[in-house]
Amino acid sequence: RAQAQASRAIAQRVAKSAPDLVWERYSLFSTALASLAKGSGVRGILEVNAPLIEEQRRHRRLDDEAGARSALVEQSGAARAIICVSDPVRAWVEEMTGTERAHTVPNGVDTNRITPVTEEAGRVVVTFVGTLKPWHGVEHLIGARALASSPWDLRIIGDGPQREALEEAARAAGVDVDFRGAVAPHEVPSHLEGSAIAVAPYPAPADEADHYFSPLKVYEYMAAGLPVVASALGQIPVALLGCGVLVPPSDTAVLARAIDALAQDPERRTELGAQARLAAEERHSWEGVVGRVLELVEA
Repeated sequence: RAQAQASRAIAQRVAKSAPDLVWERYSLFSTALASLAKGSGVRGILEVNAPLIEEQRRHRRLDDEAGARSALVEQSGAARAIICVSDPVRAWVEEMTGTERAHTVPNGVDTNRITPVTEEAGRVVVTFVGTLKPWHGVEHLIGARALASSPWDLRIIGDGPQREALEEAARAAGVDVDFRGAVAPHEVPSHLEGSAIAVAPYPAPADEADHYFSPLKVYEYMAAGLPVVASALGQIPVALLGCGVLVPPSDTAVLARAIDALAQDPERRTELGAQARLAAEERHSWEGVVGRVLELVEA
């Protein structure tokens, strides 16, 4: 009820500015976009980043699932285009609403804020950026370092509830890890500096459909001109086409071998890093993302 009231209030306030276009990020029970479209005929974009109804039901509590679904159907019906960050999210929206206006447009990256880094001389630094939570699989990265046959160094940028356990795991394995802790978004580029390889070691989900993310970290790695080693899940294989190395999720031994191979091959790192930066500029810049969305609205 509170969400519905907030949606109406937002719609009324936005309508006063007479916008040409409204872009709303999907939230449970919101019908703000639909209200605006009915009241003023303004064109609207609905951005869907996750199957929120499923998330709420599985991980929290959802007392009015029918109401949540009705709101999504109403919003989808009012939107000129529905933008989904991954194919699994698009499939979920289509299943829930029956719409034919859903499109996959993955997340992007600011290629002016994040620019190519320079490897530190004499070292191969392997870097992870993200919150230290179970679904990021950082324990597999620490395990890979313990199994490594090449002398690469591990840097972990970020903090979270798993940090203490990960630090203990590193100590138990005899692995020296540079834990940088939490950093502000604008500081990420400087912490990437000196890196040679970047990693997104997502673990295997119970159901692959659960990996519906469009990981910002992967696009940031690419913008930094880094070769990326990542789990072959969700939208990642599409993003890394021709510019990264894919590994099976939760396979620590294969992850170690993939990183070792790149650590021993500077020419391959340079080649993949250059392709990653080019892909970030040509396919994943925020300017390009917005351009594709506007084309869909005008279609």
